[in-house]
Amino acid sequence: MYEFLTYEGGVYKSNLMIERIEDLGGYIIQKNKESREITMLTAIPQEDLPTIEKLADELKGKIFKEKLIGTEIAVVSPSISRHHLPHPVCDIAERLRRAGALTNIVSIARGVGRRISQITKEEEKMIEEYDAAVFILGNFGNCLVNHKYKLLKNIDKPVIAVGAPEIPKLKNADKYIPGVGRKVDRMRKTEEQEKLDEIAEALGQLITKEREKINEDPLIVHPLEIKEKLEKELPLEEHDARHTPIVLHLDGLRIKLPYDEHINLVQDIEIGENKLKEIAEFNKSVNEAEDILITIQPESLIQTKKENEIPA
Repeated sequence: MYEFLTYEGGVYKSNLMIERIEDLGGYIIQKNKESREITMLTAIPQEDLPTIEKLADELKGKIFKEKLIGTEIAVVSPSISRHHLPHPVCDIAERLRRAGALTNIVSIARGVGRRISQITKEEEKMIEEYDAAVFILGNFGNCLVNHKYKLLKNIDKPVIAVGAPEIPKLKNADKYIPGVGRKVDRMRKTEEQEKLDEIAEALGQLITKEREKINEDPLIVHPLEIKEKLEKELPLEEHDARHTPIVLHLDGLRIKLPYDEHINLVQDIEIGENKLKEIAEFNKSVNEAEDILITIQPESLIQTKKENEIPA
């Protein structure tokens, strides 16, 4: 298993950290330089964590364990109007990004109101493309308990719901966090910052459980290994792929290239002894860009397929 870490330190001698991580079989997922400082999202084998901690101390850098690195999270708002897309949506999305996740804000077309609120099948499919979702709900307990819980009903991914009312739980949500309603100001106060930390921690716990489920029946290849191969093989720069062109998921990846144009090239890329199409499933994203979604199959399923193959 990999340990996901954020490294913060000076640019000077940061190449030593990069080389050490790669020598240990780890990965640099993302790297950002600002003036004389560098921030890296990394994944390293768990048994090598003491080695990295020792080097970070020598370089006067800092290491933080982050549960959300390597995930893509949907932050869901009832609509895109200024009444229903308040500051907490952006604050929550930013806090999750600082914890290592890649986030996208998804606004439901008809999520407003009580009895009239609804979510379409296409919107549900879009949200299920992510590893987990955070639904930003409103200020009225009656509305949440009797109506808005229906928006979460068919989402087959970990879901956190946040809202203002102090209710113990919300149906269809894996976790409900109170104390976050519609606000006209940014969440700058100490107690508000603590609430953002609570949301990130709760989501991290759900993601950890999902990783544990996957580890019970491990994937044939870790998404990190496929990401590294794809970055070498695909013409990401030539086709002007969007920011972070390849996004890690818990059980796969999102490639931000048009599906119809590039699916054959992606499927034929060799991963070890297999072509990618032999060890993964492919789907077209429902978003306008029509990204390529890859779901890696577990090792047990691949083994079963091989055993059931009819000899030529």
